Amino acid sequence: MTLEELITALETADPTLVLPHGFTNPHSYRGFYEDLAFEPATDVRVTDMLADARDALGETFEGWKGGEYKMRRGTDCWLAHEGMLGETLGPLLIRLMLDAGICDTALHAAEQPATVEVGQPRITPDPDGDGAILHLPDITHLDSQAWAVDIGLTSAALHDLRALLHASPDSARQDTQTTGDEVVILPPTTQLAYRLEHRCEGETAWRQGIPGLGLRWTYAERSKADQKLTEARTRWPQYEHRMVTITTTVSEAVADGVRP
Repeated sequence: MTLEELITALETADPTLVLPHGFTNPHSYRGFYEDLAFEPATDVRVTDMLADARDALGETFEGWKGGEYKMRRGTDCWLAHEGMLGETLGPLLIRLMLDAGICDTALHAAEQPATVEVGQPRITPDPDGDGAILHLPDITHLDSQAWAVDIGLTSAALHDLRALLHASPDSARQDTQTTGDEVVILPPTTQLAYRLEHRCEGETAWRQGIPGLGLRWTYAERSKADQKLTEARTRWPQYEHRMVTITTTVSEAVADGVRP
């Protein structure tokens, strides 16, 4: 599981949960210094785990025997005490941690105002480049494609996002005018993507994604999808698994003569 996938999983979890077994203290993994590890912890809140994971994104840690290693969105994550080897932090392990969680009703009542603040959208610098990352914690739907991501938002979340983008200086754009010149229709192009589906024995309907977290990742490369399909069949043999090819035809129209 990458750091980005870990953050996404924790963002969709119940923030009032207290887990009998979780993690804390992000650090450079002893086995592979460029990877990120968290130390096992007991009676830890989901919100604290999420804060540790977010804080680690873009942070530079010192390796066990020296060197500096920056943790990025695609960094692999492990569960291990600092200076020791451990096990991979994968979707199944995270789901088992979350399923064992207990809702702390007192915590929920005491931190209700803070929960609203944490759920606000925000823009942070991209640690892997010169761009930015848009964080949307309050989503109702997620479907990632090779060329786009479909995200569902509540009316309140959409209002907050509009306010955020309006306040951001990067959101200002110079208006353009068209002169009525001819519109050029480009030849359509075909794009392929691949997604995994699974079902229990005896079921007729297929479910998108993999068991456990159920995140519906879509892969642009067939080789990557084949690898994930093999991993899913090995990790969850009690399910049937298959790969679906998604073919999308894209047409573009270019207005010749658009001027600032």
